[in-house]
Amino acid sequence: SNRGVDPVELAALCTEPGRGTVATSLADALVVARQGGAKRILVTGSLFLAGEAIAELGEGEFEKSDP
Repeated sequence: SNRGVDPVELAALCTEPGRGTVATSLADALVVARQGGAKRILVTGSLFLAGEAIAELGEGEFEKSDP
């Protein structure tokens, strides 16, 4: 899709240099976030992926942004 942004480019825009991590799956991303002590994670992609992330994370593990 022409609306997509390269994940590495997006990470560079959203974080300080060297702080963002791009993962190839939700499971990998959660492992990295948990091991690194992340308080927030940014999930981008489809609504399906966002729904998977919400279901996997449950309540309270990471901060959620206000709508």
